Amino acid sequence: MKTGKTTVILAVVASVSLLASGIGLVAQNRGGDEDRIRYELAATHLLRGQSEEAGRLFREVAAGNTAYADLARLELIRMLAYQQEAPEQEEIRQLVQSVEAADLMPRAYLTAGHTLEARGDSGAALVYYLELCERFPEDPLTADARYGAARLLYAEGSYEASLMVLFQLLDENDESDLKDDALVLMARVYRAPGPHENGLRACQALSEFLRRSGENGFRDSPWRNAVLSEQRLWCG
Repeated sequence: MKTGKTTVILAVVASVSLLASGIGLVAQNRGGDEDRIRYELAATHLLRGQSEEAGRLFREVAAGNTAYADLARLELIRMLAYQQEAPEQEEIRQLVQSVEAADLMPRAYLTAGHTLEARGDSGAALVYYLELCERFPEDPLTADARYGAARLLYAEGSYEASLMVLFQLLDENDESDLKDDALVLMARVYRAPGPHENGLRACQALSEFLRRSGENGFRDSPWRNAVLSEQRLWCG
């Protein structure tokens, strides 16, 4: 997800329109017209900043059994994680685990991780990222979760754990557009002080980035100038 590379950016407007258009037709076919109306009304309240009324309507929809119930649960996860007071972790956990649609289960974990990370709760975010990777190793979203986990582990000084997750991303997520990010982070991890520090491997990661500069995901990478600068600085 290139839009969330250096800063996690969650757009409620985009999520509502994307999910409603992509999955909403299924809900209508399941007889979810009432839930559809409540869901869309809740989304309107949310966009207007009327979070209390939006939350009430999303909870009503989430208590149902139409396809909109899972969409409402995803929005509630975002709302709870973004509220001013410390979020109720148990309620977020219950919402994540209550998502029923198989294709939305990984999204629930990633949503919880992204929103909690955005509010600065990195410990809780890391848990959801790692759980997503463990429970849904074949899902394309694991690349995003692995990069998020590696980034948080690096930030807290768990360098060897960060490297392990980065190697998994590079080895197992073949179609990911986060491989350029992973190589840049890997180089920086290898430059961090500690028993894992290895300047040669840091330079190898940067060289691999440049070697692949003609590939998709690397050709227009926003990291390119930084990689060139770091290679000149570190590798001579």
